[in-house]
Amino acid sequence: MGRVFKVVKVLFLLAMLWMIIFFSQFITSESLNTNTHFIPEDAELALVFDGKQLMEQLTNDFALTKQEDQLFSEILNLFESDEDSKDNLGIDFLSNIVLFTLDTNGHHLQGALLNLSNSSNFDANVPSLLSENSTLLSLENVGLILQEKGIIKGTRITTGELDQLAERILSQPTGHFSSNNEEILLKYRMNGRWIDVKQEGNTIAIEGYINYREMHQSIPEIMNYRVLRNNGNVHLSTHIIPQVVDDQLRSLLGDSLPAIRSISVNLYGMELVNADKIMLVPDCDVLLYFGQPINFKDFLKNTTQEDLIGDVTEKTFTFNDVQFQYTQLSDSSVYFGQRVYSPEDIIKHARVLEASGSPSLITDVQGSALLTGGLNMIPLFSASKQLSKDIEHFEMTITSLDSTTGTLKASIEFKEDTSPLSGITRFLLNSDLLD
Repeated sequence: MGRVFKVVKVLFLLAMLWMIIFFSQFITSESLNTNTHFIPEDAELALVFDGKQLMEQLTNDFALTKQEDQLFSEILNLFESDEDSKDNLGIDFLSNIVLFTLDTNGHHLQGALLNLSNSSNFDANVPSLLSENSTLLSLENVGLILQEKGIIKGTRITTGELDQLAERILSQPTGHFSSNNEEILLKYRMNGRWIDVKQEGNTIAIEGYINYREMHQSIPEIMNYRVLRNNGNVHLSTHIIPQVVDDQLRSLLGDSLPAIRSISVNLYGMELVNADKIMLVPDCDVLLYFGQPINFKDFLKNTTQEDLIGDVTEKTFTFNDVQFQYTQLSDSSVYFGQRVYSPEDIIKHARVLEASGSPSLITDVQGSALLTGGLNMIPLFSASKQLSKDIEHFEMTITSLDSTTGTLKASIEFKEDTSPLSGITRFLLNSDLLD
């Protein structure tokens, strides 16, 4: 990823914190948000950050939370250590910042739409931060950065093609974005639907609509499915099965596994097991519905993953030497887990998706000190572990409106001594996701 996108994705937070010290008077200034008028109609995904609102919230968080002094220092040190960031980029970080992705003519592109405080500085200083497969364009007080991230088919996009696409985007305002709610920190669009993210005290609240037509093979008749009773640990029940999830389960359990239509899981913990392979093995109970009939015992005996799945009996099997119970409930539904099946644990459920629990249960991995120590050295895992410790509880539901659309509601409650935005900022800085 080009360095400019690290600047765009993280530096707006760093710049805002920098300005807390040196330019705090700008908090009350008014900024134009004309960049949101140019979000491409065919954008696959769009994120809109309210820079001013983020700055005000971060200011309050750091002012109220003494323990964030070290994080504050780390952020400023990172900002100061980037020599390129000392140049005046001409970007108004106190207004909306738009990130989007776009697939066009066999090319996967990512872009940033920025409100500008000085277009001349933007044109002069930002090009040195761009990679070879990038371009930028400014139009009065709006700047556009466009970068190719992958090739779907064909050859790499040319500079001329990137320039033409940038000109098209800035010459065709769409005007689809609108928000009069000053509490909203971020707006997210996927498949034409907007989702709002805001902070309420120590809780991040998420609401909106989701179009799940493109996320799985077909829309199931959800009233026909049952789910596991939520036992108070980490719980997930979903009738939305993205193709990538279905593919990964098939690669893990065996190619002959039929397409999955519904998953319900109660998770009790995670263990790093060193048996035939070193693998994370969940302590869990699972209820699966398939799109086609399956004889689960025959599937287990004939799986292509014989190095992982073995010791198959009428009621049990082992996965990487860990024993699981299983029960065939119908010709297309199966229960398996580390607890014996009980009909009382299966209930009716009308929501498309429901998830809840404490994420620390997922990252608190058991196992030998040598294995878990190696896992903790991975930046993404260690940062995720710290973030999960900061979170008290999460909940998420999707309720169906029709065969392709649902309402999304989610909340992430942080612990009383942790501010949400500082916890998320620490995760971004330590995870190496934006390097």
